[in-house]
Amino acid sequence: LTPAIAPLLVFPPLLWAGNAVVGRLMNGLVPPITLNLLRWVLALLILLPLAGQWLKPGSGLWPHWRRFTWLGLLGVVIFALTLPLTRLAVGTPQAPQLSGLFVASGRATVAAVLSILFLRLTRAPIPRRSDWPALGLVTLGVVFGFPMLSSIAMRHVEAVHASVMLGVLPLAMAGVGAWLHRQRPSGGFWLCAALGSVLVIGFAMLRSGAGNLSLSWADTLLLAAMACAAVGYGVGSLLSQRMRAEH
Repeated sequence: LTPAIAPLLVFPPLLWAGNAVVGRLMNGLVPPITLNLLRWVLALLILLPLAGQWLKPGSGLWPHWRRFTWLGLLGVVIFALTLPLTRLAVGTPQAPQLSGLFVASGRATVAAVLSILFLRLTRAPIPRRSDWPALGLVTLGVVFGFPMLSSIAMRHVEAVHASVMLGVLPLAMAGVGAWLHRQRPSGGFWLCAALGSVLVIGFAMLRSGAGNLSLSWADTLLLAAMACAAVGYGVGSLLSQRMRAEH
């Protein structure tokens, strides 16, 4: 980790959390659909110059640009809508809707059905027996842990609050990845990770509404959901070295 890279580790959680805060401030001034459109147009304009070397004839990406464009767009839309739609599905303590366990189970069931269809269509090979324990960890973390814990918590916190809480997820994933891959990041990396974690936990304490500096139980569930996702994605990165990424 070099001094030039260390600030880059701070930008993702800062922009992620700041995105939710700015969206909250713009509420009532700009329609949500218009605000989302402007965000993605701005992101596209920023990324296009950086992606110019790959988005040209003769590059390895060019023959498949349509496929990757649609997959990227679909992934961004699904991920961005996760917390707001979960909030709508579970409701509020004053007006409860579906239970968090039901929402998480429904998500897992739909994902399982779609995955089975995809694996059948692509004739994916059966994983090796040695990979099953790692697949089990990924399933527990990403398929059950994160959706279940976040769905239960979303009834008691707003989507904006949850987005800020999960803003530390990129750093958590980086830390888990460094541990699993037996890398030794420098002290600057861990300093950035600790700083980001302190900021997020401090935000949760100040907004807990308990009248003192303490975490609400919903914030604790969100942090646990973040840990589940970090471990799941980290173990998944190890599996991707032996298995096809889409399988």
